[in-house]
Amino acid sequence: VYTNNSPNIDWMLPEPDTQNLITEAIYKMKAGSLQSGVRQLQKAMRQLESQGANVFILGCTELGLLYAELQEKNFTVIDPMRLMATQIVLLAGLMRTPLRNDSVKNRV
Repeated sequence: VYTNNSPNIDWMLPEPDTQNLITEAIYKMKAGSLQSGVRQLQKAMRQLESQGANVFILGCTELGLLYAELQEKNFTVIDPMRLMATQIVLLAGLMRTPLRNDSVKNRV
């Protein structure tokens, strides 16, 4: 999704082994082992860094929960959900009337 409309960005996608680490990290987080998931994810991110990655998109909803912790560990991360929420709040602040379900299609 992210790579389709950004021709000026040199995208790097994880190799299958690294993707497996990321998937395992997400499953560990869902199972309640947050710290174990964080360690697994950091391992994957370090592998990607060694291949030249310098910014990480937290493209899975669960990964956004680690935003602050990953920043504290000196990873540059982008959380799409955080960006969307910020834009929604800004948009809502510009509206003169409250946003209702029936008016969404007319405003967006």
